[in-house]
Amino acid sequence: MDSTYAEYGTEVILQKNHKEVGMDYLIGQKATISNIDGAWCYVRVKVSREHWWWPTQDMILATDEPLLRK
Repeated sequence: MDSTYAEYGTEVILQKNHKEVGMDYLIGQKATISNIDGAWCYVRVKVSREHWWWPTQDMILATDEPLLRK
């Protein structure tokens, strides 16, 4: 995802595991952006109450996910 799409409250899907993050189990999970710091976003994963910093480039907009299935 391009960082220009990153806004507070945007729903995203976490993609490829970034070596600095190292959390394979989060890949493919839906999350909500709760803070933005340059190329990183602080996201809250829907299946838990935990938050993580995730690279913006390693996310896709949740609204784009159905398009990727086709």
